[in-house]
Amino acid sequence: MKHLGFHYQVEFRIRLSGAELNLLQVCSQKHYDFKCRSASECGNFLYGMFNRFNGCFNNFAAAGNQPTPLVDKELEFTLSWDELDCLTKIAEGGTHLSLDIHDDLWQALHSGIDETAKVNAVQRSSKAT
Repeated sequence: MKHLGFHYQVEFRIRLSGAELNLLQVCSQKHYDFKCRSASECGNFLYGMFNRFNGCFNNFAAAGNQPTPLVDKELEFTLSWDELDCLTKIAEGGTHLSLDIHDDLWQALHSGIDETAKVNAVQRSSKAT
């Protein structure tokens, strides 16, 4: 066995509003594909995002601050390739509102291709020197 080096994986930082997260949750629950449908089930990533979102803002309201509607709030998430790809697929099967989200997710997914190539090219070139 010979160790050849490293390959770095890009993760994606995205920001979703409560309304967008709710829409993705509904689209997931009604999706034809098992993987997309199961993303919103207990223990899977979209379910976790939904809980994290609600937990962050419910704690904010419990701390004595003025509660505001959660649909207007936004939260940042870090997703793997697989998770972002799944969200993109979930968003393609819904209303015209989810198609807007789909376009933004698709753009992020494609920007990751360039970023991965760039990060791993730097790693390969530094190994060559």
